[in-house]
Amino acid sequence: MILRSQLGRGLPTAPWEVREEVEKYARENGRSSSLMYVPHVGWMARFSLKPNDPAMKAWKEGRAPEPPTEDVFFIEPDPKDPKRMVQMDINQMGASGVRTFLERGNTWSGRGEYTSIEESRHRAREATEKRKRDAKEEAREASVEIGARALTERFKRPWSTGADFE
Repeated sequence: MILRSQLGRGLPTAPWEVREEVEKYARENGRSSSLMYVPHVGWMARFSLKPNDPAMKAWKEGRAPEPPTEDVFFIEPDPKDPKRMVQMDINQMGASGVRTFLERGNTWSGRGEYTSIEESRHRAREATEKRKRDAKEEAREASVEIGARALTERFKRPWSTGADFE
C-alpha cells in the first residue's frame, strides 16, 4: 500500500479506511479525532475531550492556550524486552484492528479502565497509599524481628512475643 505524505512534510498518511474508523469511534463517544504519524514514535490518535471533562477547566478559564486532548499512541510492549515499546503498523492492522486496539481498556490514556482523569488519579493515589502502608508494616515487622534477635543474643535466652498454650 502506498502512503501519501502528511502535509508535504514527508510523514506517512494513514489510509482513509483507518482514519474513518478512528473518527467513527470518536463520534460514538461524543468526541472528534485525528490520526497522525509522529516521527520516532509511530501512529497516534488525538481525541478531543468532552465539554464537561474536568481537564477542560483550565482552558475554559483562559489559563491554557489550547484545549487539552487525549492522545493514544499505537505502541505495545516488545515481546522480547517488556521494558521497551514498539510501534504498531496501522496499515497491517487495518480498520478493524485499529478499532479493536481503541476498544481495549489498556491504551496509555486509560480509556475504558476509568471514567475520568480524576478517577485514574484517585486510584493511583489509593494504590500509592496502600504501598506505603504495606512498606511501613513490613518495616515494623522487620524491626521487631531484629530487636528480638538482638535481645536473644544479649541475654542468651529465646525471645517470644506471646505464649502458645496448645
